[in-house]
Amino acid sequence: MSTKYDIYHYNNAYFALIMDTQDLELFVTVMRSGGFARAARQRGLDPSQVSRRMAALEKSLDCRLFERSTRRFRPTEAGLRYLEQVEPVLDSLEDAAAQIRDVDHEPRGRLRITASVAFGYEILVPLTPAFRKRFPDLQLDYVLRDNTLDLQEAHMDLAIRLGPRPQENLVSERLFKVRHRVCASPSYISRHGALDGPASLAARDCVLFPFEGYRDRWRVRGADGDTTAVAVEGPVWVSNALALKRCVLDGLGPGLLADWMIGADVAEGRLVDLLPGF
Repeated sequence: MSTKYDIYHYNNAYFALIMDTQDLELFVTVMRSGGFARAARQRGLDPSQVSRRMAALEKSLDCRLFERSTRRFRPTEAGLRYLEQVEPVLDSLEDAAAQIRDVDHEPRGRLRITASVAFGYEILVPLTPAFRKRFPDLQLDYVLRDNTLDLQEAHMDLAIRLGPRPQENLVSERLFKVRHRVCASPSYISRHGALDGPASLAARDCVLFPFEGYRDRWRVRGADGDTTAVAVEGPVWVSNALALKRCVLDGLGPGLLADWMIGADVAEGRLVDLLPGF
C-alpha cells in the first residue's frame, strides 16, 4: 500500500508529516522481526535497502528510532512509542481498504436516483423487483421529479435524464437512444383523419409539452436524415409525460411521445404512429 497518510500526534508533540505508508509498514516489520536483516528476508529486500529507508524515516522525524551496533539491534524509547502510534494507523488503513473492496464487490447502502416521473413509472419501477433480487443489500431511493435537480445539493447519486449529453462537469453515459413518435388514438383518427405528412401537423390541435423543443415546434427527421421544423399549437398543455399520454389516449389530439413510453400501446392498437416514416 503506497497511500500517503498524515501523522499528527507523537511523543506529546504535534507534527504534520506526510510519508509513504510502505516505509511505515517496513518500520513495523523491522520492529516486530527484531532487525534489519530479518525484515529484509521477510520483505524480499536487500538489508542495505532496509537500512537506507529506515535512516530516511529517522531523518524525516528528526528522531532516532533504533540503536545500531554490530552485535545487536535495539529500538529506542522513541521507536517503541512511534510503533504504538503507527501500527493502529496502518491497521485502520487496511480495514478501510478491505471495506471498500467489499463495497465494490457487494453493493450496499442507499442509492438515491432521480428521474422523470414518467421514466420512473414506466421503466425504473418495473425493473425494481429484479434489481432488488440481484442486489439485496442495496436500498433504493427514487426521487421522481420532472424538473432538473442540483445533484450535489439534493444528495443524489445518479440522475437519469432525457436529452443531449450534459455540458456540466458531470460523469455521464448514454443508456440508449430515444425516438419520439407523433401519436394519436384511433378515436381521434376516426374523427379527424390521418396526417398527409409532417406539414399537416400545423393544421391540427396538438397536445403539447410546455418545454423548449416540444411546446411550439417539433423537429421531424425523415429516412434520408433531413430534418424539418414543424410549427405546432393546441389548446392543451401538459407538463407531465404520463398525463400527456393520457390526453392522447383519450383522443384530445396528436402528441409527441417517447418510444419507451408507448411501445406497447402502439403494438396493441391503443395508439397509432401518425408519421411512421419519420
